[in-house]
Amino acid sequence: MSAWQLIVFVMMPVPLSLCILVSAPLPRRASEKCCELVDSIVGFHLYGTPVVKVFIGFAFILFAIMSGEMYKPKHTISDPRDANQELNMRAKRWRNERNFWISSFVLALWIMLYVTYKLRKRVIALEKKTDSEVGKKSK
Repeated sequence: MSAWQLIVFVMMPVPLSLCILVSAPLPRRASEKCCELVDSIVGFHLYGTPVVKVFIGFAFILFAIMSGEMYKPKHTISDPRDANQELNMRAKRWRNERNFWISSFVLALWIMLYVTYKLRKRVIALEKKTDSEVGKKSK
């Protein structure tokens, strides 16, 4: 498995599916269970650092590398009449642009997952607090 296959088949679908789980409009119990599931995945720690922050850092580094690749000066064609050289340069440029957009999407997905996860945890905690306060007042 190449590096870009790993990025496309692992680093993209994982935050996308987890973000859908966290932000789906579900009943309270189902929403809490989904948040617990995401918490078990996102809350996993690698050497004291949450795994989501590790992936955000990796995605940011990838984005920075692809930004640099994208804005490198163009190479000159040694023989302007050779169509193969021109097509090679265009294909390389197209791949760099594609990889840039993939890396920016992956970075946005991981950041979006982290933010929505934190917000959902906060909403669930506030709902529990409100329910307990309402329960105390009604007694």
